[in-house]
Amino acid sequence: MSDAAKPAVSAPGGTAPAPRGTALDPRRLALHWRKTRILTALLLGLWMACILGVGMFARELARIHFFGWPLSYYMGAQGLLVVFLLIIGCYAVVMNRLDREAREPPAPGLAQAASAASPTQAQPATSPAQTHGGPN
Repeated sequence: MSDAAKPAVSAPGGTAPAPRGTALDPRRLALHWRKTRILTALLLGLWMACILGVGMFARELARIHFFGWPLSYYMGAQGLLVVFLLIIGCYAVVMNRLDREAREPPAPGLAQAASAASPTQAQPATSPAQTHGGPN
């Protein structure tokens, strides 16, 4: 399916993606993906620390009781599920904010600097019909 034939899909938060034909600044896009990778790495590290921490320190955690159960059992049975849901919720909230920041138009001062740096982007887009003398 070509890019033009794909239907536009709204994000779950109700915000629409960037309109087709608008190019994101490569620097902003690179920064967005850098932040995304950092967030993903941090949350995966937290997830791994929770899994390995409960397994590695099960004997020590068994000495602590939580609602009448050893903490190691509680964390293995229920606590880690709550931690995983919190990690997923954190990822969704932060990624929605990062995506919104990436779609926002740059500040007026930045837009003028970007158009001065690359004059081809500042020119209005022309359709093939206008270029080749076809009907408008």
